[in-house]
Amino acid sequence: AMRDDLTQLFNRRYFYDRLQRELDQARNLQRPLAVAVLDVDGLKTVNDSYGHQAGDLVLAAVGRLLVEHTRACDVPARIGGDEFAVIMPETDKTGAFAVARRLEEAVNNTTIVEINGAHLRLNISMGISGFPWGGDDVDAMVQWADTHMYAAKTTHRGNGGARQCCISRA
Repeated sequence: AMRDDLTQLFNRRYFYDRLQRELDQARNLQRPLAVAVLDVDGLKTVNDSYGHQAGDLVLAAVGRLLVEHTRACDVPARIGGDEFAVIMPETDKTGAFAVARRLEEAVNNTTIVEINGAHLRLNISMGISGFPWGGDDVDAMVQWADTHMYAAKTTHRGNGGARQCCISRA
């Protein structure tokens, strides 16, 4: 199976296989390649407050937003738990950061799920990496993006203005 049942995105195995193929092609054609790794902030709060079914709704909604706010040539995937990734072929550093901003705005400005009158809004933390500027093999690229994603997550936690999970009543 290449798809995650919950989100209908590509799964972890497909993501790594595809990233390797895209990296090989980027090297051969001397073209840029970018990858984003992102994590849903505050999912534990949703699961604790509303149950895992609500958390599943959040994950599915984030998956839909990834598809809606990436290009047809991009490859969004769920790579584990509340962690997602996007392969962006022929995308340089500037383009990758533009996609990241667009994705963050889409998630941060959207009521992800409405449950019993509660409107759940979440943040995502994201890290970007790419070839040739963020690593020369798949593991290095993903590690680079993952490290930056965790740094962003730490920044969100330390920033009183950023929300990990915002629940409002209609």
